Amino acid sequence: MSQRTSGGWTPDAEEMARYGRQFFRWAGIRILEVGGGRAVTELEVADHHRGGGGTRAINGGIVAYMFDGTLGLAVGSTWDAGVRAQVTLTLTIHYLRRLDAERRVVCTAEVVRRGGQTVFVDGAIRDEEGRLAATCSGIYRLFRDGGQPGGAGGGGADGDVADRAP
Repeated sequence: MSQRTSGGWTPDAEEMARYGRQFFRWAGIRILEVGGGRAVTELEVADHHRGGGGTRAINGGIVAYMFDGTLGLAVGSTWDAGVRAQVTLTLTIHYLRRLDAERRVVCTAEVVRRGGQTVFVDGAIRDEEGRLAATCSGIYRLFRDGGQPGGAGGGGADGDVADRAP
């Protein structure tokens, strides 16, 4: 069951999965696994996903959307009781080859480092043959009770990158 706190809402795993399903529904993406800093999603390929550079490849915008959502699910699965929200700070996507999947695309994400307010996460997208098509690294910011990132005191104690931003 979720917790209501003075700063907002702390979802449980079931609520995170429900939110993720809503976020992904329009694109046809399904959540296969979420938990422990890891997430796996799957895209059932349809014609409206195609159009990368005038080809039948999966469009890069769909790839980016899938990365943002899947990496976000992995980050969300690490929330503790004080976290009330998260936002994407950066996504760096490397398109390694054309994504020519016919039926299915799988995205995996794993948290590689988590501070008090900043989370670093990596992801990969593969076609149905298991061929790597794109990789991504992302940085997400956590917002805690008290209205400020890093907690009521404004953070800074964990030395996160975002603490030094102007």
